[in-house]
Amino acid sequence: MKVTHGSLFSGIGGIDLGFEWAGIETKWQVEIDEYCQKLLSIRFPHTEKFTDVRKVGSHNLEKVDIISGGFPCQDISVAGKGAGIEGERSGLWTELHRVISELRPRFAFIENVPMLTIRGGVRVISDLAEIGYGAEWQIVGADDVGAWHRRKRIWIVAYPEHNGLSATDGQRKKTKSPKPTGKKSVGEFEGRSDLQDVPDTFSNTKRTTYGEGIGEHQHIKQFQNISKGSKIRSNITDSRGFWSVESDVGRVAHGIPKRVDRLKGIGNAVVPHIPYIIGKRLKELCQRNQAEKH
Repeated sequence: MKVTHGSLFSGIGGIDLGFEWAGIETKWQVEIDEYCQKLLSIRFPHTEKFTDVRKVGSHNLEKVDIISGGFPCQDISVAGKGAGIEGERSGLWTELHRVISELRPRFAFIENVPMLTIRGGVRVISDLAEIGYGAEWQIVGADDVGAWHRRKRIWIVAYPEHNGLSATDGQRKKTKSPKPTGKKSVGEFEGRSDLQDVPDTFSNTKRTTYGEGIGEHQHIKQFQNISKGSKIRSNITDSRGFWSVESDVGRVAHGIPKRVDRLKGIGNAVVPHIPYIIGKRLKELCQRNQAEKH
């Protein structure tokens, strides 16, 4: 049975690409940036497109199993002015929350910078709880799946409590970790000291190893208890076997078409390997839930 997905704040489609690798079909995308819109039309030609998140909802969006959204981080990030989730741009969380409330997906998949933990995370979890969604979260970075930069992000998986489903579905009990695991209380969002969300190309963090391919190990172990090790070999995107140090879009090069737009898109994007890993697990849970109903 097909598992379907709807994408809010799609950007250049990093989450959508990871879900595509996981075998999840994206039915619609909502993105306001013109350059990103053009790129999405090329990369996802059969997906219905919308422009303004404030003008979509149950009246014009198809119901899907999973709704994802990396709502704007400018007011939350350490690189911003610190207005928090009430800021003009990051305040668009209310639209993501509204769409989740109206469409009631099996899972909501939310991404933002780690500073969300102290600049609006409690609000996000509380808002989800008000509409009957429980949530679990973890900070995972690009370096945790083998990239040469950190790009730490908080990943939140939310689900209707009445479904009896969770992102881990009991598997956390089988996984040892030095940190608290399982469903976290909103209080655990506070007091963090490792909330660097500015990309660091020269990260000295060791790369992670999962064997022959990302996502072919224990799905939730990668989400919840990423171990440090040697180089990672990725058979998903790089036939050469290892990650490139940086994108080939030069920062000061001239003559590259749409260079500024491309850099902006890359800067706002996520590493699709993380949504791929989590997406595979969500797909399994959705399919199992569908089978049990039949």
